[in-house]
Amino acid sequence: MSAKKLAALQERIGYSFADKNLLKRALTHSSLATTSKIGDLERLEFLGDRVLGILAAEALWRKHPKMK
Repeated sequence: MSAKKLAALQERIGYSFADKNLLKRALTHSSLATTSKIGDLERLEFLGDRVLGILAAEALWRKHPKMK
């Protein structure tokens, strides 16, 4: 993933990652990791799933504040 795409992602989610390599690893599929030397997402998958769940829940909460 290019630096431009990583910057766009960080801007969209409103968070700047201090360790860009960790972000790249989290977004790299295991089939690519063996050729790219970045590492793969499998070690970070659980954490990533939780973060995406939180972001989705927050987006829904903001869009529909009266629903519980």
